[in-house]
Amino acid sequence: MGLGFVFFCSLIIWLNYQMKNNVGDITYDSSRDDPNFLLCDEQRVHQYYSVGTSYLDERKGIRTSIFDFLERNPIDLKGVSGYVTFRFIVNCNGEIGWFRNKAIDFLYKSMDVGDNSLEVLLKSIENLKDWKPGIYNGQNVDSYYQINFKIDEGVIVDIF
Repeated sequence: MGLGFVFFCSLIIWLNYQMKNNVGDITYDSSRDDPNFLLCDEQRVHQYYSVGTSYLDERKGIRTSIFDFLERNPIDLKGVSGYVTFRFIVNCNGEIGWFRNKAIDFLYKSMDVGDNSLEVLLKSIENLKDWKPGIYNGQNVDSYYQINFKIDEGVIVDIF
């Protein structure tokens, strides 16, 4: 009975965790996240596509703003080919924070873009100020969002 009880308790704990957490959830990290960025509901952060989180002028507005920023703040991506993804939260007030990133090459293997390049890309996203928070049951809500950079031989060829 002892081993069965331990297994049962472990299963309940695992199921509870799975119901409260999803792949890609972002948790606050005091070593990297701004303590002044607040969520409106720490228990529930929605996916952007399910609550309509968007940016002024949609994809075109994001691309225009980021390319304008990068024109004023050049970035060295020599030798880089692949995707850089930034995942973050848009809170119910249209503010953004808790950024996470991942870089992979075209064969889906991890790739090093360089800390300086990642910092400039991050600042280009932080520069975006016209977020429209998601809405659920008539209320503004927190939601995840992501921006992907497609880079081919050191040139950003797409932002989506």
